[in-house]
Amino acid sequence: LAALGFLVAYVAGVAIVYRSGHRAEERLSRSELTGIREKEERSVAGYLTLSPGAIEPLAFHVGLVSAIYGLTYLVVVGLTTGLEAIGLAQETPIVWSFHFILANLLALLVRRLLKTAGTVNVLDDGLLDRLTGLTADYLIAASLMAISLSIAWRYAMPIVVLAVGGSLITYGALRFVTSRVFHHLRFERFIGIFGEMTGTISSGLALIRILDPEYRSPVAQDLVLSSGIALGLGFPLLIAINLPFTQFDGQTGGFLVLLGLLAAYFCVAMTAWWLFHRRSTET
Repeated sequence: LAALGFLVAYVAGVAIVYRSGHRAEERLSRSELTGIREKEERSVAGYLTLSPGAIEPLAFHVGLVSAIYGLTYLVVVGLTTGLEAIGLAQETPIVWSFHFILANLLALLVRRLLKTAGTVNVLDDGLLDRLTGLTADYLIAASLMAISLSIAWRYAMPIVVLAVGGSLITYGALRFVTSRVFHHLRFERFIGIFGEMTGTISSGLALIRILDPEYRSPVAQDLVLSSGIALGLGFPLLIAINLPFTQFDGQTGGFLVLLGLLAAYFCVAMTAWWLFHRRSTET
């Protein structure tokens, strides 16, 4: 089912983008259609912010990104160790699944520290954009390669029914919500969230890249940061979902408790939504 989610994200997502007219062929240049830029269309990939005689600028940027990722690994290990210490070992996979959010926050912190120290000029946005494009392409390829067609074929019928039904509901719900929440770059935000909901955050970023190849708009950054907020709000819910098995040994009473918690969570979420919508309308 998760494998089909990736297929929905990439196949249906790309189809939605092109059928929407946001990337209609008559609006695309020849270089965008072929993928090859002519000599006069080529742009600068990045600038040398450091002397190559001292250190290769690209090596510096790769090393900095790697260091942040290494720091992210240490933070995640610390968080999972803490969860295991308090008896929540079953929640550790969630932390690993959302490690990219911590990496993004740490990257923002490092940039802020460099700016405070007056050395932020050693960073070149062009080189960082190229590194983003490089890792995004490999991430997309790895996601597709992870799909196990043999397992999907074994349970084809129920998986297809669930996938089609879930995809249609997700599409309709997101169309409804995004049309009422967002007023700027509405479609870009919709397609990014659609990719994330049917696949992963990388799927959403890949779909956004079709509309914004250079990630110039704030949509991609907003998608990553909002995932962090969603993780914070949804973490109690993720813990509650496991309660029938971790605290009630799969008994019916545990599911009734879970149902009550979900109902309470829904009421709180709808109340918060109503207050936010009313405040937005007033302003």
